[in-house]
Amino acid sequence: MVKQSSVIDGLKETVKASLSPPNYGKDYLSLLRKKKTKEKLLSFVSDNAVKVLMHLARTTDDEEIAKKLRCKVSEVRSTLNKLHEIGLVNYIRSRNPTTGWYSYRWIVNLERFKEWLEEDNKRWKELINDEKEYYACPKCGLDAVFEFSKAFELNFRCPFCNEKLDLVDEAFLKKRK
Repeated sequence: MVKQSSVIDGLKETVKASLSPPNYGKDYLSLLRKKKTKEKLLSFVSDNAVKVLMHLARTTDDEEIAKKLRCKVSEVRSTLNKLHEIGLVNYIRSRNPTTGWYSYRWIVNLERFKEWLEEDNKRWKELINDEKEYYACPKCGLDAVFEFSKAFELNFRCPFCNEKLDLVDEAFLKKRK
């Protein structure tokens, strides 16, 4: 007959393992540190998206992330929900039987994250291979790409942030890495 304490200890270990974040590896963290990744997350989500994603490598709990970032839980949840909308994170919802409240564990969808970044690279390369001449804001990225005539009208200044527009070519892409 199995001792009751060893069964309970086994259950505790199983629960603890299921609550810990998956090991995304160095590949994930190096992706988050790249300039173009940060810029894309900033333009699509928010300025603290990179920080939230960095913390998801250590925990799956939004309240714990908010504590570490010293910000409101609602800000972290808003960021996570925006990341979920574009498929970069998923969640597992569980209900507390005592209180009836739901809690969420967040997990990075690493495959989708890589695809999302690759889509961006493909779109830039399509612009380079197009016969037209395009100018883009190095800060706003694909949200601020203009044909030569429109860039000329704008005095080669981004209408969103007033940065100088650069010619989209191989050198432009290298600067973005």
